[in-house]
Parts: sequence; C-alpha cells; structure tokens
Amino acid sequence: MPERGGDSRFEQLFSVMPIASAIARAEDGSMLNANDAWLTLLGYSREDVMGKPTRSLNLWVNLTDQAHVGQLMERHGRVHDLEVPIRSRSGETVYVLLSIEAMSFGGEACFLFMMVNITARKQAEQERKETRALFEALFKESPDAILLIDPHATDVNWKIVECNEAACRMNGFASGELIGQSVRVLDTVDTAVPTDTELQEQQRFLEQVRQSGHVHFENVHRRKDGSVYPVEISTTVVHIGGRELVLGIDRDITGRKRTEEAVARSEVRFRSLVQNSNDIISVLNRGGYFLYASPAMTSILGYEVEDLKGRTCLEVMHPDEHAAILQTFMEVLLGGPGTTRQLTSRFQHAVTKEWRWVEWLASNYVDDPNVRGVVFNSRDVTDRIRADAELDESRRTLEVLFDHSPDGIMLVDFAGDMPVLRCNEVAARMNGYLPHELIGQSVYVLLSDGETLLADPAANDAFRERARSAGILRFETQHRRKDGTLYPLEVHTTLLNIGGQEMLLSLERDISDRRRAEEALRTSQERLMMSEKLAGLGRLTAGLAHEINTPLAATMNYLREAEHLAQEYLDSIGHSDVTEDDHREIGRELKSSIMEASKTVSRIGEFIRSIRGHTRDTVTGVQTFDAVKLVSETLLMIAHQARTAKIDLLLEQTKDAVLLQGEPSRFTQVVTNLVVNGIHACEESGKAKGSVSVRFAVEDGKRVMRVEDTGTGIPPAVLPRIFDPMFTTKDVGKGTGLGLPIIRDIVTGHFHGEIEVETHVGEGTAFTVIFPPMASDVLIA
Repeated sequence: MPERGGDSRFEQLFSVMPIASAIARAEDGSMLNANDAWLTLLGYSREDVMGKPTRSLNLWVNLTDQAHVGQLMERHGRVHDLEVPIRSRSGETVYVLLSIEAMSFGGEACFLFMMVNITARKQAEQERKETRALFEALFKESPDAILLIDPHATDVNWKIVECNEAACRMNGFASGELIGQSVRVLDTVDTAVPTDTELQEQQRFLEQVRQSGHVHFENVHRRKDGSVYPVEISTTVVHIGGRELVLGIDRDITGRKRTEEAVARSEVRFRSLVQNSNDIISVLNRGGYFLYASPAMTSILGYEVEDLKGRTCLEVMHPDEHAAILQTFMEVLLGGPGTTRQLTSRFQHAVTKEWRWVEWLASNYVDDPNVRGVVFNSRDVTDRIRADAELDESRRTLEVLFDHSPDGIMLVDFAGDMPVLRCNEVAARMNGYLPHELIGQSVYVLLSDGETLLADPAANDAFRERARSAGILRFETQHRRKDGTLYPLEVHTTLLNIGGQEMLLSLERDISDRRRAEEALRTSQERLMMSEKLAGLGRLTAGLAHEINTPLAATMNYLREAEHLAQEYLDSIGHSDVTEDDHREIGRELKSSIMEASKTVSRIGEFIRSIRGHTRDTVTGVQTFDAVKLVSETLLMIAHQARTAKIDLLLEQTKDAVLLQGEPSRFTQVVTNLVVNGIHACEESGKAKGSVSVRFAVEDGKRVMRVEDTGTGIPPAVLPRIFDPMFTTKDVGKGTGLGLPIIRDIVTGHFHGEIEVETHVGEGTAFTVIFPPMASDVLIA
C-alpha cells in the first residue's frame, strides 16, 4: 500500500472506487480518508468525518454486531463480506456487506473499511418472506378447496400433490387423505383408469389452460360417500421447483344454484316491468352473478341474455376497476334494503371487444321476494366520457411536457413589460431562480439589455412586430442569471392567443456546452490542419533548398566575375598601355555581371514570395483569389521534387482567371496534398516517365479543379478508406494518414464544395474538386 501523499494515482483511484471505502487509523479509529461512494452511502460530507473517530459517527445499529466484528478482527485479522446493519447520518438503517482489511497507510497501521449496499436485496428477501407467509395463510384458511395437481404423473393419472383442509372437508375426506390420489376420485365417473379418449381430453384441457392462463368452468363433484354437488372451478398453470402443476380452486355453489332457481321462478313477473326499457336493466345476486339482463343488454353491449347467466359482472367489466366496483357493490349490500350507489365503469362489448363506458345505478332489492337481488339501471355514456377524456388527456399531456421538458419553458404575457406568467423548473434553474421567484417578474430582467427595456418598454416594439409577423421565431441570444453572469442560449418562441390574450411561449436551451464543444472542435481542426501543412512543408524542404541554391550559386559566380573586373580596372589606372576604350570595355563587362547577378537575386525573391502562402497561419480570412495563380505558385514550389522523381508537372492555363472565395492558404494546402500524392503514385508505378496535371473548368456556374496522375491507381479494397483519418498505404515518412481526410474537411467544410475520385489500377487516379458558385455569380444570375 502506498505511503500517504506519496502516490496521487492511488488517491485518485481510491476516490472514484464504486465500492464505498474508508481508511481509519488502527490506534484510535480516527478517519484518514473516505471516498465519495462511502460519503454518499452514509450521507456525510468529507468535513464531517476527516480526523474524527469512527465510533463518534454512531454507525452501529446493534452493539452485538459491533462486538462480533471486533471478535473477528482479533481472531482472523480481517472481516470478509459480513452482513450487518449500519446507521446513516439521517438515522436510516442501511444493510451492507462489510469487509475490513488491515493495511499500512502513510506509515501507520490502519484499517480499510469496504461496504457494499445490500439494502434492496434485504428488503426483497423480507418481501418474499411476507408474501410466502400470506400465501400459506390463504392456502390454509381459504373456505374454497385449493388443490395442486401434477398432470404428468405416471403412477397416478393427474395426481393431487397438495391440498388444503377445505378440499378434504368439502369432499368428505379426512385431513390429508386426498394427497397422492388421482383427481378421478372427485369425478362422477365409475372407472379408476381413464380411457384413451379421456386422456386426449385431459391433454387438450391442459393446452387450453397453458394458452389462456386461466380456465373457469362449472362441474359436478362426487363426495367420498357417493353424493354429488355442483362446483365452480378456476384453474391455472403454475411452476414450482421446476415442475409444471395445475392449480385448481373449487367452490361449492349448491346455495347459488338454489337461488338461481328461485330467481328464475320470479323472472317472468320481473321481466314484464323492464323488457322494453331503453336502459339496461340487470339483476345480480349477492355474489355478483347475473340473474337477469334486459334485451337492451344485447342492443347496447352485444351480449345475449342467456349467455350472461351464471357469469359474474366482473367478467365483462374492466379489471382495473374491479376494486371500485366491488367496493360500491358491498356498500349497496351492507346498506340494507333500498340503498343505492352510482358509478361509471367500463364494460367490454361482446362482439367488437371494445370497452364501453356505462353509468350505472345499483339498488338493493335483495330482500324483495319478487327480485331477490341487486338491480342495476345502466346507460351507455361512452361518447361523453371519451370527449371528457380527450380534453383531460390534452391538459395532462401539456402539463407533463411543460414540467418535465429538458428545455426551459416560459409562458409570457406579450403586453407591457412582458411578465412571466408561468415557467418550468428547468427555465427557473437555468436563470438562477426558483420558479416562484421568476413568475411575475418581467422577462426583461433576464436580458443583457433588460434595464434599457424596463426603462422604455417601447424599445422592444421591433421584436413584438417581428414576433407577430412571423408567429414563430428561432434565434440565439444571451441571458443574465440572477447572479449577473451571462450565458448563451437558443430560443424558440411561438406567439399564442389564449382567451383573447396574446402570450409568448418561449422554449429555451442553454448552449454553453455546445459553444465550448464547437470552439474546442474548431481549435482542434485548425491545429490538425496546421500540423498536416507543416508536415507537407517538411517533405518539400529539399526542393525548396534546390530552387534557392541554384540561382544563388549563379549570383555568386556573377559577383566574383564583377569583383575580378573591378580589380582589373583598378590595376589599369595610370598604365600607359591601357586606353580609354579598354576602360570602357571593362566597365561594360562589369555592368553586365552586376545586372545578371541582380536578375538571379530577383528570381530568388520571386520564389520566396510564391511560397509565403504555405508558411503563413491557415487562418488568413476569407477573400476572393485567383485559383490558377495559386496553383502555379504551388507547382513552382513542388517542381524540384517532381524533377527528382522524373515526373512532369502540367498546368493547363485558362483564358480567364478562375476566382474562388475562401482562405488562400487552405486552397494551397488542398493543391499541395493532391499533387504530392500524385507524384508519389507515379514514383511507385515504376514507369519510365509519369505526369501529374492540374486543369480548371467552369460547369453550371461551379468551378471545377481536376488533379490527375498516371501512377499506380487505387486498389478497390483501399478506395473506400482513403478519407479515413490515420489510414495510409505510404511508407513511413511519406504519409501520415491525415492528408486526404483534412483535404475533404477543407473542401466540404470551408469551401462548401465536393471532392470526387476516379481511379484505374495501373493507369492512374483523378481527384475532382467542385467549388460552389460565388455569391457574385448568384447576384449576376
């Protein structure tokens, strides 16, 4: 373990570890360090814990756990993944897996505490225990018979593997006597072994339960003493311990059947009262089963009256509303005779399967001997409910969008000094306010020139007129926060008319991060282009030296000749054999030497001026320039490299100047890269003679430059990758893999043009650069 303060990398790693960790001195337990995860888990700040004994933090919920940890440390010198409850600063209990290791930190004996939060797991375990206890209680105490049946048993067909006491009692068996027997002991069949047809029926029934998830039906069971009784059976498939079982819940419906028979006897009289009602009249018994439904049930909800008998109303009502329906139904039953309750619920149409809204009034006539049930008077109100729902949905959607939008939203009164009527949390926070602080204030307080507008609201009339004219505006501006700092934002405004009042809906987005990213990207691109340009200049150094050294050597020769002539002139002064004609001849030769030296110096100066564009910074400002002239100067600078490689450089001059708009230095970078690439391609081809040509054309107002070489061409496998950054097929020292990607960025990004490539392996490659029309071209057109 590193010494404290000796390894910043350990400190950084420790601080960002996802596991909550802390280091305490072994001698007195004082805290030496704690990472962010530990502070967050326990709710402390770094100032709360640094240098303080761990015991003062009151972390232990149970002192027995603390003692147990101490025993483990004394016995083993460490604690590994011990589940303990600890107390956070707020007093809440957090369950963790605690590990403690002895270590050296800063030259002192220390303990490293590591905690993994397992609170969610402990809560889930507790919930599972409670759920199991509830299930066991329901299984044991349910008045209905509950059976778990194995449909795959080979020794006993459809074997009962578990059942509750009610199942045995209902069927006349002793406690536990049904377990292990076939379900056929409850059927009215006389054979113990099922026939093939019965086995097939059982399999089809099992598939039906699997597919539907739940099958509900009525049957007749035979008790142990041979008597029979009607049952209502609900079945579903469950998986327990990897076994597929059938869960059956049986209910004795003898009493219900008797009630149904009694109701049927009085139904004729009741039907005569409601047969022709436009509303649905239905009667349900205490259990919620249909005893009667008027013909309107068919015309409104599509159910045949006879099909509803023996079914509960919940079967045709929406599951989400069952709790409210049952609550209302129980209030009617428990309220006594004459009690009424009203509710609106969804009923499923029997044919279309759509959910229809029905407003119903339930009245208690259970004690009436002619009715014996709860009477429902129901009316279809779907159209009304849908209209109300659409209105409410629109309102709620607007609320959600307003309150949870990632952008700031403000609703502003367009009159006067434009006070803020409403704003969401994002808009307030973005401007340094709480929502209630911003609402009611003039929106001018957020503007950099807000004081001027507050002093003279008419100063904003130009904006009002533009907003009224356009309806929707989008622009970038600056806002001033409550603390006075300015920040950039993008604003999208829409002028609304709500209740005859003009209001401005403003959607605002803080673009500070975007501005910083754009600036970083721009800087990075400029550095990258400069790096490639300097790399290109480095490759041209030899050529530059040759182009300067050749005329410089000639200049030195002319100057030496002039020096000799001058000395000859001096030596001849006063000599009797030298005539004036001799002096004039020496003077003419001296003058000629000096003039030739001057011409060669001028050539050097002209060449140096021609390469200035390649040595300046790339950011030179947009201007209009002659592309042909720049290409000519660029080829002059590359000429020596081409001559050395025995490559001809050709420029097809145009009659008129080809004018482009942009930064000249970026254009020369494009030309240099493409031509040098062509020279390299010709060198690699192995041909006795190669050439690189540059020509211009104007097509449909667009300036087109074509750089063509007679080199190796680009293989099909390489062609798709030539514009990928860092991809190159050149030898080390010849290519960086940045040239063509940067050239494409310059052409498309700076000049807003296009670059295309046409290549034939073994024949050569042509790059075509298409520049868009200049603004002057558009105006002239």
